[in-house]
Amino acid sequence: ESGTWTATTNLTLVHFFGGDSEERDEKWDFFYASQLMYKFSDTWTLAVEAYGTVDRLGNTGTRGESSLLFGDFDQHRLGPIVYYAFKAGPSPLEGLRGGEKAAANGDDDDGEGPEQVAVSIGAGLLFGLNENTPDTTLKRSVEVEF
Repeated sequence: ESGTWTATTNLTLVHFFGGDSEERDEKWDFFYASQLMYKFSDTWTLAVEAYGTVDRLGNTGTRGESSLLFGDFDQHRLGPIVYYAFKAGPSPLEGLRGGEKAAANGDDDDGEGPEQVAVSIGAGLLFGLNENTPDTTLKRSVEVEF
């Protein structure tokens, strides 16, 4: 994070554990999610986001019939997302954070008043970057922080 700019990347290895190993492909996949955001104000933020999956790292696992027929499905998406954020009232956890007395008085231990529920609504269009990915994907999100 630097001023009004924020960059985030989440990298994940994916493998399924448990269940009947004869029916399950023992492959390892790689997933990523990246975001570059610019915060225009306390309420409006614009982001460019990318999501993707690389199936079957290093030819791991045993390909099933569908994988042999159709191949693995690496998918990659990129596009703009706009977010709108607002405060929706006091947090339902306020009494647990600052104690019952602080919640009743409308303030907490740091003297800044009661914690507020923060809501962020996002929408945007992601574009497929390879033949395995749909041409467009609509992304909608709602995040509630309390």
